[in-house]
Amino acid sequence: MSAPQLGTLDWQLAAHHAELLARPVATAVTATGVECFVAAIDPSLADTAAFCAAYEVPAENSANCVVVAGRRGEATTMAACLVLASDRADVNRTVRKHLDVRKISFAPMEDAVSQTQMEYGGITPVGLPAGWPILVDVAVAASAWVVIGSGIRGSKILIPGAAIATLPRAETLPRTLRPGPPASAPPEASRPLGSVTNAAQRAHTALRMPENAQLAHGFPGAEVRSGNSGHHRSKLTIATIPTPTITMR
Repeated sequence: MSAPQLGTLDWQLAAHHAELLARPVATAVTATGVECFVAAIDPSLADTAAFCAAYEVPAENSANCVVVAGRRGEATTMAACLVLASDRADVNRTVRKHLDVRKISFAPMEDAVSQTQMEYGGITPVGLPAGWPILVDVAVAASAWVVIGSGIRGSKILIPGAAIATLPRAETLPRTLRPGPPASAPPEASRPLGSVTNAAQRAHTALRMPENAQLAHGFPGAEVRSGNSGHHRSKLTIATIPTPTITMR
């Protein structure tokens, strides 16, 4: 297979460059025989928006691998969701229902890194732990070529979308996502999904206790103002919290 032309990177066969792959990724490339390419990048540009801008890769040709943790009772299910960088995954509805869990959130960074043995910002569906479902959006599977992580921040993998769908434990889900802002848009929330949900429930809520106004400072774009409460013994402090938006990276 000849190297495709995508962006400004020099793509080489991944099987010949294990030094550019995390150990579990290199092992999986050899074990599965999946044909893919790898290119070295500046580790400081590994995040999707910066990568696409620096190396001229369209967001629709780049995919984000998001690790989620679903819970039902005492059982926890770890899974990876793969969506195009131009979209946002519908984690709290589609993914949660597919995994048959009651609660779901983005996995804590420490858990994702320790369990995958990959670097944060470079986690990829290739070489994930045995037993993890890999939920691939149909738009990713239909892509001729898509850029994904390599397990480290210092490189990227280029792989046919159809090849991702054939990885062990991979499942292609029809429309697991909803349209979102392009990858260049800054994320507005990076807290676990449960925290974001609670924040959304408090959106545009007047916090009438002065000490509660402190809470607003943890939310981007929050406004705090004071006024008359209508009672001669108290003042009214109001914190208006904008509804956060979850953006997959």
